[in-house]
Amino acid sequence: QFLRLVLPPKATLWSAFVSGKPVKPAIDKEGNVLIPLEKSQLQGEDLRQFPVEIVYLDKFKKMNFFGGSLKMTLPKVDIPLSEVYWSVYFPQGYKYFYADGDVKPVKVYTPNLVKKAISNEIGNIGSQYSSVVTRYQDKPSINKGVLPIKVTVPRQGQLLKFSKLLVTEEEAPWVKLRYTIFVKYLVRTFWIVLILFLAFLLLKKIQRGAKIKTEI
Repeated sequence: QFLRLVLPPKATLWSAFVSGKPVKPAIDKEGNVLIPLEKSQLQGEDLRQFPVEIVYLDKFKKMNFFGGSLKMTLPKVDIPLSEVYWSVYFPQGYKYFYADGDVKPVKVYTPNLVKKAISNEIGNIGSQYSSVVTRYQDKPSINKGVLPIKVTVPRQGQLLKFSKLLVTEEEAPWVKLRYTIFVKYLVRTFWIVLILFLAFLLLKKIQRGAKIKTEI
């Protein structure tokens, strides 16, 4: 009946959608988020799949001008996942390096089990704040009230992709990246110095040729 999520420690749930419809999440006595699911219908000999979309806010330290590291963790779910595909949009202007993690960086996704039932409108997801989340008492329950509206989540920045096969119920996929802005400026400065140096050599060669002609 529910999909149980363990969010990162400082994360706040904003919205939840099942099959494109807004739902009211609950919280159990351990603090886990419970997303109410619909009953799968038979489609031929298979059960029909349906997408579950959540939006949550996770806060990080302000990025350092000279460089630093970022560690991001996905929620833990109470069902095994055959494949995970993770797209992250990082701020422009920095150079990023893979440092550690149980996911691997990839150039393109090659999903084997992702079906057409997964929504293509990933960017159109809602905004609902944690104040409407039901607290667990005797049993999980869902309160009726104002449902979230559809909004467009911006997808801008430097896109990096990660993937992982087979995630168990006890795992929360994570990745750690190092970033720097110094390398970018260093490379730019190197090319500027190189161009100026080559121009200086060319000018010297021209002046030497003119001097030889004058002496002759």
